[in-house]
Amino acid sequence: MGEFLNKSVLSIKEKYSPALSVPENNFQFSGNVRIGILIVLSLIFLNFTLHLKGLDCDDNVLQPLALKIKEHQLKHETIKFLTLSDSAMQIIKSKGWQDCPNLLWIVLDHGEALELNMRHDDALILYHELILKSEKIIKWNLMAFAHIAAARCYEAIGRSSECLYHLNISRTLIETHQLDTVLATFSYRFSSYHRLYDNKDTAFKYAAQSVHLGHLYQVNRAVFDGHLLLGILSKNLDSSILHFKKAIDIFSLNGDFHGAASQNLNIVSKLIQEGRHDEAEKEIQISLAYIDKIEKETKNYFYILQRWHHLKSMLFEKRKSIDSAYYHLLKANEFHKQSEWYIDQEKITENSIDFAVFKEKEKSRYLENISGFMKWGIFILTAGIILIWFLYNSNRKKHKEIIKQNRLIQHQNISLEQAVQKQSLLLSEVHHRIKNSLQLVLSLLRIKDNDPLSHQLTPYLNEISSKLKSISLIHEQLYNTGEFEKIEMQKYFENLLTQFNLLPDVELTFEYSIKAEGIFLNVETAMPIGIICSELIGNSIKYARIPGNKLCINIKLKMIENRFELIYEDNGPGIPKDIMDKNPATVGLMLIKNMVRQLQAESSTSNHYGAHFHMNFVEKIISKV
Repeated sequence: MGEFLNKSVLSIKEKYSPALSVPENNFQFSGNVRIGILIVLSLIFLNFTLHLKGLDCDDNVLQPLALKIKEHQLKHETIKFLTLSDSAMQIIKSKGWQDCPNLLWIVLDHGEALELNMRHDDALILYHELILKSEKIIKWNLMAFAHIAAARCYEAIGRSSECLYHLNISRTLIETHQLDTVLATFSYRFSSYHRLYDNKDTAFKYAAQSVHLGHLYQVNRAVFDGHLLLGILSKNLDSSILHFKKAIDIFSLNGDFHGAASQNLNIVSKLIQEGRHDEAEKEIQISLAYIDKIEKETKNYFYILQRWHHLKSMLFEKRKSIDSAYYHLLKANEFHKQSEWYIDQEKITENSIDFAVFKEKEKSRYLENISGFMKWGIFILTAGIILIWFLYNSNRKKHKEIIKQNRLIQHQNISLEQAVQKQSLLLSEVHHRIKNSLQLVLSLLRIKDNDPLSHQLTPYLNEISSKLKSISLIHEQLYNTGEFEKIEMQKYFENLLTQFNLLPDVELTFEYSIKAEGIFLNVETAMPIGIICSELIGNSIKYARIPGNKLCINIKLKMIENRFELIYEDNGPGIPKDIMDKNPATVGLMLIKNMVRQLQAESSTSNHYGAHFHMNFVEKIISKV
């Protein structure tokens, strides 16, 4: 301590030498120099005392927050889980409690919250730090859990060797230090590894062990995760359903109705695959009871509704009820959009406000403690010392306050800019993922087309592919341009026609003319127009070719007052009169009519030097909320 104070005195003399230095032969200021040194040393002592106080871990402060974090973790409420755990981490850092043993469990939970929100890099950094800290303070159970968490993270990103490495270390720790309660968690994690990378029989064995040990040591998560793995691994469907049912019961007891509904829908999916449609119908009705208990107006709620309608559509399709299947498919797409875009602003705002209030209370308490220590220091010093000290520091404190305020403003500006950039990046990523998902569906259709048994379905698969491609092009344009509200129709039509020209089953290319410069429409309007044009182009390619003539397609889109006019023409033989008179209810015409109706537009079809389609519409109004 004495060496520390001596060094501090020397550094202070060097820093403030212009203010404190006096001529060596003039001793009338030597007393002032000693007073200044005493003041600085007193403040150093006070700061050092406060620093030691900050190292005292007050576990009770974060106990209510830790319980809330566990509650959201069990219910798989990922956003709330991450928000609260992030708040706890900020408090731990602000208090200097990063090395407090009992608070390291919150750090472990925060890592899982990062994983659930696809931030695996941040989670792995945190787990590696936690492993080193737990080894340093000899917390073997915490160290074993941290290795298991790291293995889970590596499994999620597909790095099997690192996953097995951490699992082996955790097993060694469990065996060496007899960590029986950790063994249940290890078992289902080890089972998951073998399910993906090694041996299904071994995976089944450890999943069963996870259930047994979970019951034995009352580790609920090991029980329901073990049942889920057994449900996935069971070769017998009835046995698989039995395990899923047991997991559903545990989800319900924990209040995780999202998990219960999700697993119940897994049962429905398996029953549909096995052709047990009556049982699937009963189970899909049971799932409605769980869905009704999920928190409404959340991303998870809309996602579950999307799955429910998708499976309902599959059941109707199996029973040849095409209209009902199509209705539920549309509902599934509607809820899919809501699940992708919905952000629970009210809840997030509420959590942010609660956290801000909590921080302010803690800050106030911390400042009160500082004030008490300062009063004791002032009481010890004489009135003369106080006067000299404050005269010396008055201007300096003001200057520091100004610098502090400027830095705070700069930091807030940077944070706002980063938030805007992040939102833009997220929107871009959403469109990119939608485009990739549609490309995946297209790839699956092409694979199906290559099946020799499916050649008779080729025309239908091509029609579906062209419609999916028209939708994919919209999301591709949104992603590439970075403009997320409007579609440039000239460029969109060019991409759409180019795509048709490149189709492998189009024997001859065709010419086209597009006049849509300066027309920008929102996604809700552009999507139906793209589907309509895709259907019309497909019909022209099939039926409008005249031997000896080059097929030519013209598309015009212009604005007249507050409405838009779309004209589509080709130079083919036109639409046969009997088809126009009979107005057959083909899928293509029904699709065009549905899209026209969706736009609340007026349309007409005629023959004028070829097929002629005319549509008059108004851009759809969308909510800004």
